[in-house]
Amino acid sequence: MDNSVKLTEKYERNGWPSVKRPDLNPPAGLNLSLLTSLERIRSHTLSSQGQIACIKDGESLSDVFTMSANGGWLSRITTERPLAPYWDDETPEWSPDGNWLAFGIKGHVHIVPRDGGLPKKITDFAVAASGPRWMPDSIGLIVTVERNDTDQLLLTDRDGSWPRALTTDTIGDHWDARPSPDGKFIVFNLRRLDDLNRLDIVLLEIATGKQTTLYGKPSTRAMLPKWSPDGQWISFISQETGREELYLIKPNGEGLHQLTKGWKRHLPIRMVAFRKADACGGEQRRLV
Repeated sequence: MDNSVKLTEKYERNGWPSVKRPDLNPPAGLNLSLLTSLERIRSHTLSSQGQIACIKDGESLSDVFTMSANGGWLSRITTERPLAPYWDDETPEWSPDGNWLAFGIKGHVHIVPRDGGLPKKITDFAVAASGPRWMPDSIGLIVTVERNDTDQLLLTDRDGSWPRALTTDTIGDHWDARPSPDGKFIVFNLRRLDDLNRLDIVLLEIATGKQTTLYGKPSTRAMLPKWSPDGQWISFISQETGREELYLIKPNGEGLHQLTKGWKRHLPIRMVAFRKADACGGEQRRLV
């Protein structure tokens, strides 16, 4: 019996092979062993203290490294992180104060101090955990675990204290939590199981657990929610128009509007979002 998944996407998505492109041919001599023999530095992120964290792919490992933004040698943080494809890996997360770095190793969240040391696993309370997101106080951490066949969000801290469940419903997977600057709310992606081509933007009040869908439409993907530095706006990418466009909305659900037309890349859009938010009353700050 053939249970293969029918491919309908033109390009690779979520690690699935892409539909073949008869109009493109690989360069002569290109093969898998050649690609894996080359070191590749990726998934870099800058801390508030001027430190860069990144992942370096070798032939058998995808280890975490750090270095100063002023230049210098890479400092190795991990030594046994298995090789991971870039599309299925996570970017290391600096704490807001720049003193801690969180990342995944073998299905668990680990942290290290800014100056290095042995990675400390903080998610022994679960079979596996991923997606660490720091709270504004640089102590709390939101992590993702699987429960009842869905991905749920838990709140713990850098000591790995027994977590508090932030989401428990089983209507879908809860991904990419982003705390508000004051730490009172998070915004996250909800992938509903009744419509796998749909991604909603949901706001959750941490104190009460109240959830509000800020943006959600049938068969429409919205993703990458980000807060403005003053907490007055949330930016996100939506595919409502058939392209990936930038939208802004206030946490109370008001002010939804499309900001770009015809954009295709995420990074410039995210920077525009913060500039737009600043123009709406926030203090101008460094873009991250």
